Amino acid sequence: MRKRLHYILFVLIALLIGSLWFLSFNKISQKKEAYSKFESIPKIELHTSQNEIFYLTDFSYDEVKLLIYFNTHCDFCQFEMEELSKRLPEFENTEIILVSAESIDSIKFFMQTLGFYSYPSAGAYHCPYDTLNKYFGQLSAPTTFVYNTKNKLIKRLDGAARIDDLLQVVQTVQANKSTRNE
Repeated sequence: MRKRLHYILFVLIALLIGSLWFLSFNKISQKKEAYSKFESIPKIELHTSQNEIFYLTDFSYDEVKLLIYFNTHCDFCQFEMEELSKRLPEFENTEIILVSAESIDSIKFFMQTLGFYSYPSAGAYHCPYDTLNKYFGQLSAPTTFVYNTKNKLIKRLDGAARIDDLLQVVQTVQANKSTRNE
């Protein structure tokens, strides 16, 4: 009887360990699959403040791209955008692409308040949340993606990003590009 109880206990523990291993392996493969979706900039349809259609892949291949998903009512987004707007000139040769699922009017008012429209390489766009979710997975606001000049993902930052950190990543990518071009 006692041996039988030990055997059943051993089988249950082995099944538990096997199940946990399978679930963790499955989760890792799901993360890899989700990551591969945003390794390169996808061809997502964006809407400008003038309601013109633009594609994420239409941006210049000569510049580093900073893609920031934001929400105008998010405190962290407001703080990050305020800090970024103060330092826009430091992000020369960088396309700053601000994307929100909110209405075009809300986005436009938010960007005008912060003075983003005075910077030629910064733009704010509307994209439905379902479309963003399809290509980038579940996003929290703010989420920042840094893409190189070949539209390959360099870094993803979930939550409010420090502007100094963003600037450092952008400058490193730009320095790598200039040393390859010489």
